[in-house]
Amino acid sequence: MTEPNYWQRLSRKRMSRRALLGVGATTALGGAAALTVGCSGGNGSSPGTTPDPNATPSPGGSITWGRPVSVGGIDPHVDLTGLDIDSLLYSYLYGWS
Repeated sequence: MTEPNYWQRLSRKRMSRRALLGVGATTALGGAAALTVGCSGGNGSSPGTTPDPNATPSPGGSITWGRPVSVGGIDPHVDLTGLDIDSLLYSYLYGWS
């Protein structure tokens, strides 16, 4: 006789009423916490002034780009995370059809 596989064992295993109530309470509590955090008010400060959409852009400035890992370089043979930076630097060379 063969040993039943994982899914057959799982289908035969019954969940007790206490375990079902525990899982339900944990799920409800987690959902309530997520709703509380997601729907809570902001810090109450007034929003800043909105920039004029008709203003002429001025050259200069800086961009800060966050990466979860350090980039070894923009050479795709060395490190593939440089492809994101590469597309920003050389976007005018790329053509999409």
